Order: sequence, then C-alpha cells, then structure tokens
Amino acid sequence: MFAEQNLIPLFFDRNRFFSDLRDSNPTEVFKNALHAADRHFDNRFNEGDEAHRLVRERAQFIDLILGYAWCRYAWDKNISLIAVGGYGRGELHPHSDIDLLLLTASDKTQTYSSSIEQFLAFLWDINLKISHSVRSITQCVEAARGDISIATNLMETRLVIGTPNMLEKLLKNTGPDKIWPSTKFYHGKLEEQRERHRKHGETEYNLEPNIKDAPGGLRDIQLINWTAKRHFNVHRRSHLIREEFLLEEEYLKLYQDEEFLWRVRYGLHIIAERPEERLLFDHQRKLATLLGYRDGNGKLGVEKFMQRYYQTVLSIRGLTDVLHQHLVEAIYRGGKTRVNTPISEHFILRDNFLDTTSDTTFVDYPSGLLEIFVILGENDKIEGIRASTIRQIRHYASLIDDAFRNSSTNQQLFIRLLRTPYRLSLQLNRMNRYGILGKYLPEFAKIVGQTQHDLFHIYPVDVHTLQVIRNIRRLARPDVAKQFPVPSHLFKNLAKPELIIIAALYHDIAKGRGGDHSTLGAREV
Repeated sequence: MFAEQNLIPLFFDRNRFFSDLRDSNPTEVFKNALHAADRHFDNRFNEGDEAHRLVRERAQFIDLILGYAWCRYAWDKNISLIAVGGYGRGELHPHSDIDLLLLTASDKTQTYSSSIEQFLAFLWDINLKISHSVRSITQCVEAARGDISIATNLMETRLVIGTPNMLEKLLKNTGPDKIWPSTKFYHGKLEEQRERHRKHGETEYNLEPNIKDAPGGLRDIQLINWTAKRHFNVHRRSHLIREEFLLEEEYLKLYQDEEFLWRVRYGLHIIAERPEERLLFDHQRKLATLLGYRDGNGKLGVEKFMQRYYQTVLSIRGLTDVLHQHLVEAIYRGGKTRVNTPISEHFILRDNFLDTTSDTTFVDYPSGLLEIFVILGENDKIEGIRASTIRQIRHYASLIDDAFRNSSTNQQLFIRLLRTPYRLSLQLNRMNRYGILGKYLPEFAKIVGQTQHDLFHIYPVDVHTLQVIRNIRRLARPDVAKQFPVPSHLFKNLAKPELIIIAALYHDIAKGRGGDHSTLGAREV
C-alpha cells in the first residue's frame, strides 16, 4: 500500500521525475529531487514559514521518495516499510536521521536479505541519513518488552509502504495492556529524564544549551506526549484536551513554545550543516541573525534571541511541572486522596502536596499567591504543590497589580518569605517558573532570561541572581561556616537578614538596559 497521490507536493514534477529515471542514472535523479526539496523547504524557512508545517511536509516528501525507491526492488506482502521515532511522528528536520523499521511477518528475515541490502545501499547512495532495523513482529515485541526506548519508538510508527494489518498487529501487541503498562512506562521515562537532566547540570540555563535534551527542551515536551498518550491511548496531543489532561490554553502554549524551539533547531541544522542540537556560542550570533533578531535598545540581537530562548524553556519547565504532577495525582494514584490535613482557611495538604481549599481561593484571597510560597518555606516536610493549584497560580498571576504590590499585607508576606528557614531559593525558583516573581517585582521580569553575550557570564541574570541568594543562605549551614567562618558569622548575626536577600535580588536588576547598570539599578531600589 502506497498512498502516492496524497504525498506529491506542488514543487515536485512527478512526470519529469519518471522521465528522467528512464533516461538518466537513477541515483542522480533521486539526488536531484532531494536537493530541490532542500532548497524549497530552506527558502520557505527563510521566508518565515512555520517550522511545524515544514518538518511535516519534509517528512511527507521523504515518504514519497522512500516509496519510489522501495518499488524498485522485489518484495511481497509479508514485509513492510515502517517509519519510527521522530520520523514516525511525521517530523523531520534538515539533517535529522530517518528512522526506519523493515517489518516482516516471519522471523525468517533472511528471505529478504538481498533486496534489503540493495534497498539500503541505494538510500545511502542518494545521501539519505538512514537509521534502520530489520525485525519480525515477534522480534519487535520481545525487543520492546526489554527496552523502553524501543517501546517508545514503536509508539510512534507510520506505514510508509506495505501491508497495513502488519503494523496494526505490531501496535496491538506492544500496547500498554501487553507490555509497559502506563504506570511502569511513566516511571521508566521519568528516570530517563532525570538522568538526562543530570547530564545537563539540572538547569535549562547553560551557556551553550542542548535544545533537545536539556531541561525545558524538546525531550521534555515529548515525555509528556509519550506518557499521557500511552495512558489515554490517543495518537494526537490535541486529543489530550478531550481527555481533560491538557487545558486548551496549555495546548496552545505548548504549540507556541515547541514552534520556537523547532525554528531554532531547523535553523541550527542549516547553519551547522549537520544534526547539531547544541546552541554553541559560535552558532548563537549566526542563528540570531538568521531568525531576524537585530541589535538595538542597548541589547545585541543575539542577547534578545537567547533571552527569548531562556524564557521559552522556563515556560516549558513550568508547564511540564503541572502536567507531571497531574499524571501522578489523577492517573497513577487513581485520582484518590488518602490523607487531608488542613493548613489554614485557604490551604490544605492532600497527600503532602499543598492545595487550595476552593477553586476561587486566589480570587477571594489574592494574597494567597504569596502566602502559598511562605507556607512551603516554613514547612520543610511538604513535598510540593498540587497540579490544580499550580494551574490556578499561573492563571491568577494576572491579579498582581500595583494595588497588590502596595498592599502592606502583601509586603509583609514577601518579607516573611525572605525570612523563611527552608529552601528559599527553591521557592523563588518556583515563583519565577510560575510567573509570580516577575509579576510581583516588575523590574525582575525584565531580567528573566537576560544574557550577556560573552564567555564570562555563564548564566542569565535572573538565574545568577537566584544562585547568589542560594549561596548567601548556605552561609547559615554548619559545613559552610567551617569553610567561610567570617561571612558565615556576619550573616548569622544580621538583625534583618532579609535586607541582604533584597540587595541580592536587586544587585543586577538593570542589566541589559544599556549604560551603567549599577547607576540604573540604584534608581530602581
């Protein structure tokens, strides 16, 4: 089966292609078609076309080319060509691997050895970047049973050409009712994520970030897709709205953030001329220019670009926090709360996660947008915030206005937060991720993701600022006091330790505005 007519793009002249095949070297004809496609898609990228559209149309064109190549060799109905992985999702960036599964009905795959060798050799000759495996349905099931990465790849499969019921049988036998039930799958993928994040220093703010594997990168979006889709047995992210897992505004925000990262990745492949996933320092300026960022208003174009990048991955981290917590609560704990402990009129602990007592808590009591973080800072045994409450915080952050900031109650709550004994830097990071810190301190919002394009300043200004606060608070620890006795002694004996935290919050507050940031910052204070 080969749905050729559904795949032919307007820029491709099918009649000329087959005429050239009759008269010329097939290898050159296929190469020319691929080069023409590259030029077409790259031109559209430079004109500003959506990356979502480009990567999908590129995958469809490769389907067409593979189908034509496949038809050059002898096959029968017991072997099919299957797209897997990112290509199986219908996504293909300029230099990404084309992941293929040659699926056979019988374990005797050697029956097709000669045709497979010729087919793959031809694909390599026409310069396609192929990653392939040859397995029977039974072999696929056994391999997936023992390897979560293979199981994940097989969740994202499409028939390129061949017999549809072979793929249907494969999907039926690798579903969550057969192997890797959704709870086990989730915990396995979560451990993969933790290991991936550890390799990148547990931060989305590296000087040369990996847009695919670093925290807040494309893999974090894919993890939500994989785990939720496996649980709900759906094939499109949009279907998760129907399952009440994703809110519509969350779906749209994920799409926008993914679109930005995909444009970055697409442009990076063009500049590097290889499947580069790291925003290397040397590539950042070129990429900023390619994407249309220009110098001005006291900032370099590359600094504006990197600020947009860091703000995007911060947004993704905030949203995936919600969705992971939602998976744990509503799915893997069966939606049941075992222990409820009242904290105050407005907050309650449910299974040791902080929740509001009402869906209208923040409307009725806007100060709760600060108080919830005070409670976390004063109680080190609380594990975190429930998903529904994180959603409320993100939604009602807009309630923070000048009247809110000028309220003596809210000012006292913020000072109380800065004096809390437990994990202040974690609470400030949560506030930053959920959009509260920048709303309460508008000056801080301006430095979120703000970079200086040199090798001396490793982190964006907001991250550096929160790390300074973390290091100040560490001075109260006995082990740090031994290493730094004088500053530790001074910090412990401050009458108002919150003042030095405020000084830290504002010490770089005017970075990126042009001029002397110390003088400009002094005016803010």
